[in-house]
This record gives sequence, structure tokens and C-alpha cells, in this order.
Amino acid sequence: MRSVIRYLAAVVVVAAGVASASAQDRTRKSIDALTADELETYVHALKKIRDKSLTDPTVEFSYAHLAGIHNFPLLFNGACMHWRYEFLAWHRAHLINYEDALRAADPPRTANVTIPYWDWTKKPTGKRYPVAFENDSAAVEAHYGRKIDPFLLAVLANPRRNTTASLPLFPWSEINSISKVGTGEFFGPANSHGAIENPPHDEMHGFIGGDLVSTGTAADDVIFWSFHSFIDLVWWWRQQSIADTVPCQTCTLNGMPAKTALGNNGPTQVKDTINAKDQLGYTYQFTPDAAPPAPATTAAGPTAGPATFSLRLPVLAELALTSPTLVRQFRVEPPASSAGRLVVAIERVAVPVDLAYRAFVYLHPADQAFDPNAVDFRNRYLVGHFAQFANPHLSHGSHQADR
Repeated sequence: MRSVIRYLAAVVVVAAGVASASAQDRTRKSIDALTADELETYVHALKKIRDKSLTDPTVEFSYAHLAGIHNFPLLFNGACMHWRYEFLAWHRAHLINYEDALRAADPPRTANVTIPYWDWTKKPTGKRYPVAFENDSAAVEAHYGRKIDPFLLAVLANPRRNTTASLPLFPWSEINSISKVGTGEFFGPANSHGAIENPPHDEMHGFIGGDLVSTGTAADDVIFWSFHSFIDLVWWWRQQSIADTVPCQTCTLNGMPAKTALGNNGPTQVKDTINAKDQLGYTYQFTPDAAPPAPATTAAGPTAGPATFSLRLPVLAELALTSPTLVRQFRVEPPASSAGRLVVAIERVAVPVDLAYRAFVYLHPADQAFDPNAVDFRNRYLVGHFAQFANPHLSHGSHQADR
């Protein structure tokens, strides 16, 4: 795998008609925008497919089966397609299978359920997440206007997640910029990541923590579906203004069932997922957040300009002050001319992909001491970062990160 870091850097710190004609139009809403009834119906459907797993974890379209398609590729024809340009199409298909399973769980009550997405670029309604995921009955009642059954709220909770209060890692302005990059950069090459998969997707897996830090457990946590629905929303948002020729349209989406739980033809190739509304019958209710999170307040204060990493991504900038486990340095000779843009490609850094980590990238003058724990140094010289969440499915043999 290969990645080009598009920053000047000197220090690294470690087709149509797939859905049946009877498929209804669906509108996916933010979990924070659901009514109390809609939230209860979603959790009711979720509990129904989870209960199927208690009887027989292998039964098709039970929660264990759907999570297993992501978590256990050896059982599902090499599913869990990450770090390749089928990434977005594969997860879109996975979400449709989950959503159809929810709809089939207990009709007519569940017949119109859609996956509620989590807009992780907005200030959270809870401490770190949407309030519905934090199992705080009083806070949920205040947000949704009435009491929600605590037994149902517990279905959305997971004590293994990170719980420290936090603003979002990425503001919408950053994600929107990523959504507008060129086709090759957005989808990535055949055997590496695209712009939305890394850093945002991989970094957010670490932000959530718990089951989400590994591809082998990620779908066990129900927040996975709402988190990934927002990844899908970013692709949908891009498609509102950019008509890409999506790479490898006849490529197989490994592990996807031929029929969904509703009996619709399942999306099994990339070309089956390109048009969310016309092929799969859904769209999103979405209003971008114009206000990015406020920069973190520090004693030294930010000293860099408004376009710098520290001001664009203040929560990540604060994480950069953590003492690094590993530091690698190298010199970059300045160009003869300051005109244009200089790109430094950092390649062939062999890191086992079954480890979760983040790397921060700095550029500083040779006569300036490297001091990543100093706020002023960070604000001046931190220029980017790279994230990797653990992928044990790629750890065997010679598979290593090549970036």
C-alpha cells in the first residue's frame, strides 16, 4: 500500500435497478433529528435482529451475521473491503443489507425504518457522541422531549467506547473539502486508501475506541452503522455536484448476499451502488454545519495562521501534544524557488497493519529544536497527520503498510 502525504514535511511522529420496483424511497436522518417514536422504532428493530443472534448466530440477517460480514472476511469470501477503491461501494452495500434487515425485523412497525446517521462533524448532543448513544436517560428525555425506555437505550450503549467529553475531530469544512478532491484521490488507487478513508475514517475509529479500533470487532458496536452512514453521506454529498466514473464498476463486493432481507436484489458489484436514490431507494436529510468547532484554548495560544493544521483540527492538534512513542526525522532541502507547491512523499515505512496508531507530521527549520510537547512548536510546525486502525485481516504474510 502507498500513500502520498501532501504536505511539506520533515518529521514523522508515529447498474440501475438493483432494488426491486416495490422498494420505497427512504430518507436517512441524523439520529439527533429523529422523533422519540422514530428512535424507539429503530432500536426496537435493532433489538429484534440482535435477538435472532441469541437463538442462532449464523441465521441470515441476524445481527451476528451482518456484523460478521464485516468482521470475519474468511467466512464471507474476503469481505470487509478496506484500503482499496471498493471501500465506499462495499460499505454502501453493507448498510443496505443492514437497513433491509431492520425493515424486515417486525413489520409493519419496522417497515419504514432507516439507519440514523451520526454527523460526527457537529458538536455532540451528548458528551462525546449523539446523546442517544450515551445511555443517560435524563439527557435523552431532555433532547427528545419525552422519556425513552431505558432498556431500549441500553441497546445503543457500549461501555468499551472512549467516553471523555470532546468536540469533533473533524469540522464539516474539512470533510467538505475532502469530498471535492479529484476522482483518483477520493477513491484511492486499487490497493490503498482514498481521501475519506484515511485520515477521517481511520482516525474516527480510534476516536470511538473499544470495538471500533479493529476491523475484526468494529461492527459489534451498534454505533458502527450510524458512523458509517455518515461516511456514505459524504460520498452521497459529493455525488450531488460531482459525476465521477467510479473505478472498477464490475468489481465484486465480497460477501454481499444476492438478496436482501426484504427479497430485493442485493448490490453485489460496484456498479450496483453508484446511485443511492435510483438504485437503492434512499437519500439523506442533511444540512451542513457552517460553524467549525472553536480552537482549543491554551496558555501560549495559537500562533499559526488560519489555514494551519492546529486551527483547522483543534482536537487533533491537542492530541499531538501527547508524548510520542516513536520519532523519525529526516532533512528536506528547500527548493530553489518558493513558487508553486512542494510535495514530499513519505513511502516504504513498514508498519504492521494490525496495530492501531496515529502519526503526526511536522516541518521545522533545521536549527529549531524538535519539541512536539510544546504548544507553540505544535502550532507553528505541525502540518498533518496519518491514522491507522487495526486490520488483523491484513497482518498475515508480507502485508504491511507501505507509505
